[in-house]
Amino acid sequence: MSSESDDVAILANLAKLHRELKRLQAKERDHVQAYESAKTQVKRAREELAALGKAKEDDTLKSREIERELARVGQEFAKLNTASESARTQALLVAATREMETKKEQRNKLESDGLGILDHLDALNAQIQRAQAKLPELAAQEELSKQRLEQCRAEVGAARERVETERQRERERLAIETKVAYDGLVDDFGDDGLIIASDGVCNGCDTMISATIGALLKRLTKPIRCPNCRRFIYAAQ
Repeated sequence: MSSESDDVAILANLAKLHRELKRLQAKERDHVQAYESAKTQVKRAREELAALGKAKEDDTLKSREIERELARVGQEFAKLNTASESARTQALLVAATREMETKKEQRNKLESDGLGILDHLDALNAQIQRAQAKLPELAAQEELSKQRLEQCRAEVGAARERVETERQRERERLAIETKVAYDGLVDDFGDDGLIIASDGVCNGCDTMISATIGALLKRLTKPIRCPNCRRFIYAAQ
């Protein structure tokens, strides 16, 4: 009976060890999945660091997740350290030791990645500080641009005034020429000194006839005096 009881105990112990082995293997798979998940999260965190405004907050969250993952792995280490029961569990202890070494490597890798993220955060802070340092220069450039804009507006205003002045002068000149043209109209004239104005030129002195006088010549049947030579001219028919 004692031998049969020992066999039953051995079988029960073997079943227990088998279940323990399955449990450890399941935990190992969970650890691998957790490591892959953590690695994916770290990669994602690095990609998200491209945006300066949101990168610092995202990296902080990722660092906290890594710290929680490291704490969980540390707890698993503590559990694995208590797995030594007897000489019959030596194989399990060897496997557990290997798993612990793997987890240590994973932990070191996670710590290294966390330090890399912190370094990147420092770099981002430095970029932000440089950007803030450039703000006064940008403000000065903006003020200079405003001054140049005001100067350009003043120059445009002056140019408009000059154009308006020139237009007024032209209107006054045309008014004077019109008056001269009307003053040059005569009722009685002889054949002596009668000059034909063709193609807008006085044939007597080769002076260009203004558009105003030319228009009068075309509308009126009476000759007028050339503003230059004062001889009577009329439009060629």
